[in-house]
Amino acid sequence: MGEEVWRLPQLESEIDDPSCQSVIFTLVEFYNGGKYCSLVVNFNFQKVTNPTIDPLREGLVMSLEVNIGKRGNILEVGPQNVSQVALSGPVLNERELEGLLSDPTVKISSLAHIF
Repeated sequence: MGEEVWRLPQLESEIDDPSCQSVIFTLVEFYNGGKYCSLVVNFNFQKVTNPTIDPLREGLVMSLEVNIGKRGNILEVGPQNVSQVALSGPVLNERELEGLLSDPTVKISSLAHIF
């Protein structure tokens, strides 16, 4: 009795299928009427791509804006919830740092450091 051979086109042509990101081949053994059979199972996974960001949300998603200060309960209205400083980015230049240090309404703590 001859052995049945299944040929996989991806392996013969050595060309990846563009519709799948990865191909996993698994050897499955099962019992079939008195003899063990082996079967190669091919799992194709879809290609994962990042969707484009629409222009309306791009500014919000790609923004480096940082808010610093105490964060209160956003559902309560009061002066404790408006004491934040909005910065255009996480890095301050000398002028921005001096502006924060000279503002009497902003409490600043500093750490000594050496580079």
